[in-house]
Amino acid sequence: MKTMLDTVQKVLIATIIVIVLTGCREQAKYITVFNDLPSSKYMSLVEGAVQDKKPITISFTAEWCPHCRKYKPTFFEVEEEYKEKVAFINIDVEDTAGRLLTERFHVSGVPTTAFIRKDGSVMKIGHGNILKEDLIKDIRALIKSKKKKKGEPVAPFSIDVDSKENNVSKL
Repeated sequence: MKTMLDTVQKVLIATIIVIVLTGCREQAKYITVFNDLPSSKYMSLVEGAVQDKKPITISFTAEWCPHCRKYKPTFFEVEEEYKEKVAFINIDVEDTAGRLLTERFHVSGVPTTAFIRKDGSVMKIGHGNILKEDLIKDIRALIKSKKKKKGEPVAPFSIDVDSKENNVSKL
């Protein structure tokens, strides 16, 4: 009887320890480059890509920009080739629906292209008119780079995920 009581007591203590340890473990906030951005037509595209577990390439362009007019056909041509593996989003920096994403990525010149891994971390930011072969190299590297390396920041710029305002310099 005493042996059975000791066994029950040990099982009870072990159960309490497991409950305490798992209940007290603090869940870390998973931070991506998209944290705390409100809904918009562009964020809907981002959320769709995240659900599909696809990396994302975002091109920030403007209609008035001659370099953008030259780059956009290349961007869309590469999109046709890789759209099954990568989500492609083109944001006109003049479009108010894309303002917060434009600010989050600190876009100060166009065209700017952001390559975001499946885990929501930024692999690379490209500036200017990227040649087709270079864009394809970046897309292939993005497909292979599933998540950021340990110790690597989420983005090559600061992300204030707790801020309700996004006061960043305008273009």
